[in-house]
Formats: sequence, structure tokens, C-alpha cells
Amino acid sequence: MTAMSFTTTPFGDVTLKSITRNIAVLDLDNCISNDGWRQKLIDHTQPFVDDRYARYHAGCESDVYENGETVRFLQARYEIIIFTARPELMRAKTARWLNRWRVPVAGVLMRPQDNRESSPELKRSMLRSLPFISRISAAYDDRDDVLKMYQEEQIPLIHKLEVRKEK
Repeated sequence: MTAMSFTTTPFGDVTLKSITRNIAVLDLDNCISNDGWRQKLIDHTQPFVDDRYARYHAGCESDVYENGETVRFLQARYEIIIFTARPELMRAKTARWLNRWRVPVAGVLMRPQDNRESSPELKRSMLRSLPFISRISAAYDDRDDVLKMYQEEQIPLIHKLEVRKEK
């Protein structure tokens, strides 16, 4: 029987199937969830960020899954934890999307209500909230500023991952 580990963080819960297996951190939007069609739903006329992105986030369940080959590669080598700047209010939709596409994750860490940190600072906080930070061996994100933060945090393998752009 494999020992399991359960951790609660301010960003969500993580259940690791193995207490020794290394971990990969993976972003969602524009990495494995093709959000390109949702970009036009961002309402730049709204002064408050939650209002600006409300329609954009509400549509997340309809995204197409991409980069499945990368997820399969990671699944064979790591436990996968999703780090996303999506708001906590989208947890149920995000869980349904992950289940529909059978994305194997040990946990999903999301932006708490009323959190206004930049994506790099939010994900740094997520990273530091995990008691097993030393087991995080790889990080995948589409944003250079987030990848730079992972480098500063000394994550050994850092990869830029983006969905295919439509022509």
C-alpha cells in the first residue's frame, strides 16, 4: 500500500498518492486549457478586476484541452499540482473541466476571494504554502514573469508551455 499525504493550504487542498514522488506544478489557462476564445470576454471598461474578468472566467468550462502529451509525460514522472490565477469561485467549473478531460491532478490551488497579488506573487505564495516545496522538481507556465519567479525559487526544471495559436 502506498502512503498518501494530505495538505490544506489557503489556496486549496492537495492529496499526494506518494510521500516520496516528485511534483510538477502546471498552469491551466493558455497552457493546457485553450482560453483563446475567452480573451474577447474580458471587459476592459470595468474598473474592478473581478468585474473585468467575470465573463472570461465564467466560460472556462468550455475550453478545449491541449498539450495532453505534456500532461501524460508529467503524469508518468510526477504528481501534478495545478497553480492557477483563476478565482476560487471557479473551483467547481475547473474541477468539472479537469474531470471531463481526465487530467490527473493531486490538487488545484486557486486565487482566494479578494486576493489582488500579481500572478508571479500569487504563485510564489502558493509554492511557499506547500510543506513539501523541496519535492517540486518542475514548473510549467505560459508567462515569462511566472517562470522567472520559479527560477528565483530554485525549481530545477522550468518550462514555457502554451497552447497552439490559431492562424
